[in-house]
Amino acid sequence: MKLIKSVSSILLSGLLLITTNVQAEAAKSNAMDDQATSTVIVMRGLESSKTRSAKFKVFVGEESVGRIKVNTSKIVKLPAGEYRVFSSFHKDQPLEVSLEPGKTYYVLAKMEKVSGKIRSAYQLVSQEYAYNMMPELSGEAS
Repeated sequence: MKLIKSVSSILLSGLLLITTNVQAEAAKSNAMDDQATSTVIVMRGLESSKTRSAKFKVFVGEESVGRIKVNTSKIVKLPAGEYRVFSSFHKDQPLEVSLEPGKTYYVLAKMEKVSGKIRSAYQLVSQEYAYNMMPELSGEAS
């Protein structure tokens, strides 16, 4: 009986040690992944009544960020590299952006009315501008 308890105790200790090592490796891998990726926060502020109802789906490279409603934001993590921010809207003014690992980028997506025509436009903005526009972002990004 003592032998069974000893063997069980040894097996349980070994299992606990293996589980701890696997969890540590997973945490290390996640930390490395975070260092190799960039964060892109696409936001859409308040707009005029003539453009706020326009719907468009936003993409960063091949990654779909989805539809962004007025006064909301969406976050996407991507590997570092060159990307084009664009939309499904037929009148589009895309933005070329170079993402560096570990950095956060803030992209303002907006609908503009130019010469009576509506188009989507994108602009990189500073963290300060983004936080002033949407204070809730200060708790989401690193």
